[in-house]
Amino acid sequence: MDNQDLAERLKKLREANGYSLRDLAESIGSSANTVMRWERNESTPSQEFILKLADLYSRDPVWMTFGVKRPNANLKGNSMIETITTRLDLLSEPQLNAVHTVIALFLNLESQERKDDEAKFAE
Repeated sequence: MDNQDLAERLKKLREANGYSLRDLAESIGSSANTVMRWERNESTPSQEFILKLADLYSRDPVWMTFGVKRPNANLKGNSMIETITTRLDLLSEPQLNAVHTVIALFLNLESQERKDDEAKFAE
């Protein structure tokens, strides 16, 4: 995942909420230098700090990390496809390869189950 967007979100949120680097760092138990490195995309906050920032800014941690909202379980059709496509665009190449592998395994299993069912009905 390219963290440049995360760095930009962090800086914009801090500035929009009127925090200095030092003020924000003190609020979440970090250092101003660490926050500055996050905003410069030199490092990435741990999950612990993502949760603290999300709580401080009243934001969803998934949005904080990826810039997208959690998918709504009630979404149907194209909306779900768009959500999945957006999420896939955020993955690194190794992560995307892992997803492709899982999907291929799933499709092969599904295909094998259909063949087994067809064989049962043919008997």
